[in-house]
Amino acid sequence: MAGILLVLFSCPMAFAQEVSSLGKLGTERVDSVKKMVVDTAKLRLLYKCTYRPDTANLKREGEAWRLLQVGSHATKEWTMGAARIDSLRDASAAQGRTWMEILPLYMGALSQQAGDNQMILADMRSGVLTEQNNIVVDEYLYEEPIPTQRWESLPGDTTLLDYPCRRAKTHFRGRDFIAWYTDELPFSVGPWKFSGLPGLILCVYDTQRHYVYEAVGLEYAKAGELIYLSPRSSEQRVSRLDYLKAKAAYARDPATYMRQIPGVIYSKETLRRMKPRSYNPLERE
Repeated sequence: MAGILLVLFSCPMAFAQEVSSLGKLGTERVDSVKKMVVDTAKLRLLYKCTYRPDTANLKREGEAWRLLQVGSHATKEWTMGAARIDSLRDASAAQGRTWMEILPLYMGALSQQAGDNQMILADMRSGVLTEQNNIVVDEYLYEEPIPTQRWESLPGDTTLLDYPCRRAKTHFRGRDFIAWYTDELPFSVGPWKFSGLPGLILCVYDTQRHYVYEAVGLEYAKAGELIYLSPRSSEQRVSRLDYLKAKAAYARDPATYMRQIPGVIYSKETLRRMKPRSYNPLERE
């Protein structure tokens, strides 16, 4: 078996996280992150996600850095930046530090903001996948049965992170995907909502290459690293389709969406300047 490639996750990270604790800045002590523990991580992977948000301008690209934690019966995929924020909060709470003391570190992480705040947790024991995400300041949570894909083997091989990989294809949620996986790592999972291959997915992309996930590092998790869901006090529980409809509505008419958010006030001129946003969702159905 190829050796595990140990990496320090110190590269640029992209994430977007609603931080309600910023209102507590001052002498108040940092509180630790609330957790609903689901599993303990065995493996950590860092994926570089390259995406094209505008089908009318495919030269425009975005990048996000996604952390996949793999446990015995659960996986969690979220932004590397959000993981750093949680780690900072927990360590600061244990040390009795105040929000003002950690402000430079906190703001340094927030300055790297990009993409969205998507968190996906799949619990194989219950068969439920949970997604948390936000649209502007609105926070959402939905659950669905862990989706499955029907994979078809394809000829060809390559090497990723020193692991020999095989190729497969599937059609899922309105897109055709190609995946490279290695059976030398016996985890039938991958980034986003992908699973079901006889090995760990190290690269997956749709055939239009609007979305590309490529593993750039992996390591064994430290003992006691938790896989958890962190409840958000203001999140709305909706269905998957209702969440996707809300995202589409915001992209189509941001001004109307913003007017409907309680407590958010914009001037008429600001709302007038809000234009439709490009929208190229990973899930098309």
